[in-house]
Amino acid sequence: TTNFGESWELITTGTNGIPADFTARVLREDPVREGLLYAGTEFGMFVSFNDGKTWNKFQQNLPVTPITDLKIFRGDLVISTMGRGFWILDNITSLRQQQINNLKDTAHLFKPDNTIRYRYPNVSSRAFPNYPRTSVIMDYFIPENHKGGIQLEILNAKNEVVSTILSDSTQLKSTVKEVEDMQLSQILRYVDNKLNEKPGLNRFEWDLSQKGPWHKDKKRSYKNGPMVAPGIYIARLTVGEQSIEQRFEIVMDPRVEAEGITKADIETQIEMLNKVTDLLSDARRLQDDLEKEAKSLKDKKTKDKVERLEKVNTVLSQLKNDDGAYPKQMLVSQISYLLNILDGADKLPGQEEKDRYQELFLQLSEVKESAKD
Repeated sequence: TTNFGESWELITTGTNGIPADFTARVLREDPVREGLLYAGTEFGMFVSFNDGKTWNKFQQNLPVTPITDLKIFRGDLVISTMGRGFWILDNITSLRQQQINNLKDTAHLFKPDNTIRYRYPNVSSRAFPNYPRTSVIMDYFIPENHKGGIQLEILNAKNEVVSTILSDSTQLKSTVKEVEDMQLSQILRYVDNKLNEKPGLNRFEWDLSQKGPWHKDKKRSYKNGPMVAPGIYIARLTVGEQSIEQRFEIVMDPRVEAEGITKADIETQIEMLNKVTDLLSDARRLQDDLEKEAKSLKDKKTKDKVERLEKVNTVLSQLKNDDGAYPKQMLVSQISYLLNILDGADKLPGQEEKDRYQELFLQLSEVKESAKD
């Protein structure tokens, strides 16, 4: 009905997509895209993009089971089934865009939905419930004739690249590794999200992170950087010689705003975080260079080499913790701790944090100087 029930039209004719013996149980209209309908039947899900004139199967990975009810909630499609539990299709933004009906021979990046910038609790993962973490969901289409890698870039309002993700044919799947850091008394989570280049529809979830500190382990290097500030961003997908751009917005967490924190406060915090991140990278690189040098000098017997090795080991003792339980926290760990404290919540950096950064910056400068030949 299009007139509040005065007259009705049959939209399941048995020949327009939904078989005649598939009893319909629930029908919902999308609240954003006109003409987009979702139908739950005795034998699964169907979708229509033209007010029910034609229907397409929308089963995905659902078991074949009666769909008893469905709702659209905060951009997700939520359904209940007869005996097979509740199922949620996260983020149906792409279904609401006209291009979903015209995917053929050219790549396409769908416009991402606006995303709330919120902090996920710093706890280890659980098998259940495993709630979605903070991310901007980006759907894209790769045509059948494409060969080669793809690239996804995130740019800020100044057109500066804040994150670059490359497809990697050697990476079989996305991975998550959790490491307990006893010095920080927390679980660190290292995520490698795979950027799929396979033909068809694909999804990538960007975690809002900028570049993190350098680490000698390539799998941890530049990971877990600070979240970008709220604002307008551009996603740029490059497939061969074709580039597609879409704008989206990262929105302030309303709970943070209610506490009086402003966008300017977060931008000031990120500026400070970037300074501490660079300082930690410098300290780690210095430690790594000196460890390599110490290893190369280990078996040298000449006086100058022995003296140099003693000097290198003395400098390393200022940078790295001793082995064993409860060691004294040295310079690299102290900088890491400051970064952790500064990034623990959305806030304006305090004077103590600023002063501590200056102290650590001067200390590292002195250590660098003492490490020279």
